[in-house]
Amino acid sequence: MRNPLLSLNLLRTMPKTQPSFEETTPVSLNLPINSSLQLVPLGMIYSTLFLSLVQLRVLMLSGWYMIPNRHCYMVSIGGLLSLNVQAGMGLVLGIDRLLAVISPTRYNRPRSKLICCSMVFTVFIYSSLLTAYGYLYVSDSPTPVCLPPAAYRSTSRSVWVACNMCIAVIVILVYGTAHVKCRQLTSKCIQLIGSRVVSDSRRLVQDPNLPSIEKVKRLLCSLSLVVAVYTSTWFITFVGLVLTEVGIAVH
Repeated sequence: MRNPLLSLNLLRTMPKTQPSFEETTPVSLNLPINSSLQLVPLGMIYSTLFLSLVQLRVLMLSGWYMIPNRHCYMVSIGGLLSLNVQAGMGLVLGIDRLLAVISPTRYNRPRSKLICCSMVFTVFIYSSLLTAYGYLYVSDSPTPVCLPPAAYRSTSRSVWVACNMCIAVIVILVYGTAHVKCRQLTSKCIQLIGSRVVSDSRRLVQDPNLPSIEKVKRLLCSLSLVVAVYTSTWFITFVGLVLTEVGIAVH
């Protein structure tokens, strides 16, 4: 079970490589990522998790195995917090994209920025509470391989897996809905252009809406890529963890 946990931490860094939403959205459709989300130090969060994994790996190379769970928790607490924040921010960014596609004209107004700030604040509170909850179940029992998820024990581990599984399902539903809305938006744009074209085919080439359609298609491809990567990494990993927890409970 240790290898899936290692893959979980490594694969979770992949959202940083996902296409930028600002680069794949048309300016004329007013679909930028909410400016308030740009204030979130995602780079620092990714760096904290990366440094935590590097630190734990160096300790493993020096023979740091079968250590007390209490020590493992204290050493990997930064990685735990970063991992929980990443999961929550994945949901917030998905909601941000969905709102931008559903209501592009109303989005990025002061009220929507307040909503985004509230969601980000909620994520940090949730992550802090979930990380601190793990401390209630730490013990002096040995942990064979210390990785951030391995710091959770007993009930706290089951709660952590359940929370992340729920978030993963919601994220897929949110991105899937955004994907469907984006397809509908593309169809409407094409119908609008088609109604304006009479007989001159050159007019279609010169129509100013064409770049917007191309960018909407790029956004559609971006959302498809996000869903594919998220499903094949983070989601499948937690499905495996849930099945493992169920198997342990049964036996």
